[in-house]
Amino acid sequence: MSHGRLIHHDLSSSTDLSQVPLGDLGAEFLRRLTAPVEHDSRKEFERHLHLLSRLHEVTGAVMDVPENRASIALAREQFRFVEHCWHKHAVPIAGAVHVDVGCGSVNPLARLFPHLMLGARRMIGIDLDLPTELESAARNLAQLAAAALMDPARIFGGYPVSRREVLANLDGFDLAKLQRGDQSGLDPARAMLLQRPIEATGLAAADVDVIVSNSVLEHLPHLDATLAEFARITRPGGFGIHGIDTLDHRWYGEPHVHPLEFLTLDTAEPIVFDCNRVRLVEYPQLFLRHGFEVVEYWVHRGAKVTPEFRARLQEPWRSMSDTELETTWANVLVRRR
Repeated sequence: MSHGRLIHHDLSSSTDLSQVPLGDLGAEFLRRLTAPVEHDSRKEFERHLHLLSRLHEVTGAVMDVPENRASIALAREQFRFVEHCWHKHAVPIAGAVHVDVGCGSVNPLARLFPHLMLGARRMIGIDLDLPTELESAARNLAQLAAAALMDPARIFGGYPVSRREVLANLDGFDLAKLQRGDQSGLDPARAMLLQRPIEATGLAAADVDVIVSNSVLEHLPHLDATLAEFARITRPGGFGIHGIDTLDHRWYGEPHVHPLEFLTLDTAEPIVFDCNRVRLVEYPQLFLRHGFEVVEYWVHRGAKVTPEFRARLQEPWRSMSDTELETTWANVLVRRR
């Protein structure tokens, strides 16, 4: 509507751009959006706004997938195993201290923010890398809060929580500030970000109820030092929830590489292509050595071992069974003994 008249905007392109890669189109589009724009007329300005509105609607739907680190879908996917652990094994959330080790530099508090909205007493993210894009990270937390307040089940599934309870659990947080990209909207008494090595967190002994990690343990050259620190800071009876990815990580960018290709290399280096090559079958004993018992595994078989590929493997992997080799991903719940 413009000056009382309904205007139909033609959003078709006069140029054939079908062969231009999407990445190139997006980069050029972003460049133009961030540069000063002059419009020939109010009608042209309205046409651009209408186009941006449609793009916002479409990209919002396309981007709500677990692969997008700022999506509601990812928050739901990450909480799925936590919900199961709470329901089946009484893993504490309300009133508990939760720590995310290796939380990353992008949206470093997003993984634990749903736990906080369910009443976790304190959330702590720990990583060596400094956070990047702080404004975007703050806005992402506001987006998670908005989604939970509108439809709690969208993130929490069957976890019993009402909108009123979510809002009460956010007391002390300034959501308007977070929406503006201002990190001062966080409640410092309940949300903390530490730049420290995870094998030396500096946290008090037996002060943590739940440690969470995702795709972290497979990158460590010295697992014993890290697990010893986990044991030190976890209270007796406390839990660890760990996602472990034992694929050769080159495969994510180079799908022609076999997912276990790094097991064919004859080297004594503890880290090969950023991973330690420890197999999932070895983790229960590692956890046990540091006072944790494995309560449950959710596993995924992400590789195929043919006789030809097995012949190329180095020991000890050549002597492992197909199941031990092909099981490459697990969500693991452990309890401090």
